[in-house]
Amino acid sequence: MIKKRSYKRFIPVIFIAVAILFFLNKVYEKDKRTKYYSSGEIKQEYYVNSEGVADGRLTEYFEGGSISSLVDFKDGKQHGWSQFFHKNGTMRKKTYFENGVQQDTLLTFYNDGDVETAFSIRDGKKHGNYVYYFENSKKKEEGIYQNDRLEGEVVSYNNRGQVAARGYYDSGDRYALIRYSDGEQEYISFPAGFKVTLPPSFKLDSISSNTFTSFKNKEAGIFLIMGANASSQPLSTELSKQMKEAVGANNLKEVSREEMMIGDVKAQSVVLLNNDSNDYLNLFFLKRGDTLINIYFFVPASKMAEYESSMLDILKSFSFKAA
Repeated sequence: MIKKRSYKRFIPVIFIAVAILFFLNKVYEKDKRTKYYSSGEIKQEYYVNSEGVADGRLTEYFEGGSISSLVDFKDGKQHGWSQFFHKNGTMRKKTYFENGVQQDTLLTFYNDGDVETAFSIRDGKKHGNYVYYFENSKKKEEGIYQNDRLEGEVVSYNNRGQVAARGYYDSGDRYALIRYSDGEQEYISFPAGFKVTLPPSFKLDSISSNTFTSFKNKEAGIFLIMGANASSQPLSTELSKQMKEAVGANNLKEVSREEMMIGDVKAQSVVLLNNDSNDYLNLFFLKRGDTLINIYFFVPASKMAEYESSMLDILKSFSFKAA
């Protein structure tokens, strides 16, 4: 004979469990806070802990009832994902917090839900790769942040996917910007406020954070280097200093020196000969305010006469208008 089980002994346990759940639910409900629009519609709902600080999810609403944001809190600090929405219901912004400090990533979105920007975040600061996008999802700009400052190369694009500009940064300060038109190099500008247009035969070769930019005519094997540095010294003082350092550290010989005009600005031209390679180094120095501008041409001795006029043409292309 099968003995029937009795469940009567579980009734007290079940009763106590239900009572506890009911009690906890009432306590939780008691900690809920609600704010309203003047129309009477709910504007904000959130929860507080026993100390009266936000703890749990905060929900904000647009007038009309759709959700405008969802933000998670823990002991009064943002903790977890914070999400913000457009009125049409699509995501507007999304980011992550740990104990009140923004971490991991920050995303913003267009109305249709496509990504507009994507940043890497560390300890509340932009740190790492970032990308801006056009509404057609093509890249608009990309680069790298280090502790909230741009560092290295920043590439901008047009909405057809072609490179529109390359900017170069050192600890957030831009030291060169190269503009492109229809994919072709147009001009280079410097923070000193001037821009230079180069002949099409000169293409970007390299760029470094010591404010020097190198271009190369690959067919002719000629290099052009430009740079701009802060200097409060007179041009003559800077020239003497740099010539002493250049000649002393290298096997160079000064061939000629002359004063000239580049636009309406006085400049100094110096020609040095490298005794080892038999190449000419053509230097041009000019001052704009407290900025020293350096232009160096490296030309093989056999090409000196051929490219002397080209160098002057490049110098004449300088514009001292705001770039």
